[in-house]
Amino acid sequence: MPEHRDNAYELETKDEQSEALVRRLLIQIKTGGRKNAGTDANVTFRMGNLKLSLDTLGDVAKDRFECGNTNTFIYQINQEVDGYFTLQDARDCIMELCHDNTGNKPGWYVESVLLQLCFDPNSVNFINYKKWEKVGWLALDEKPNSTSVVLQ
Repeated sequence: MPEHRDNAYELETKDEQSEALVRRLLIQIKTGGRKNAGTDANVTFRMGNLKLSLDTLGDVAKDRFECGNTNTFIYQINQEVDGYFTLQDARDCIMELCHDNTGNKPGWYVESVLLQLCFDPNSVNFINYKKWEKVGWLALDEKPNSTSVVLQ
């Protein structure tokens, strides 16, 4: 079962935006700088019904989640496939970051996760939604001995 870590804060969203449709997500993950912090495992970000394999978003040849690196992923919500997703849905859903524990040294130390939302389909401007600091180890051999974490 994923560990629940509540060390987040909501950033710029306002109540009057609650029913606005989310068109794109920007997920930025910073891997910590400590020894063996990086991972070669396959990483997934879940947000409600959306299950995003971060290894298939963007440049798949790029070496990701290495020690001290920050990786950014943009996902275009396809309403025909993903359904409608509002700011209120984002507030109500469970978000999870996990990996499949594969590869050489799959343990991963996550320093932070930033989630930004874009409501305008014709814009490239995102607003900060939530940031989780000091997420910690996603590893079976490091406490809390789990490869997933619920972000709330």
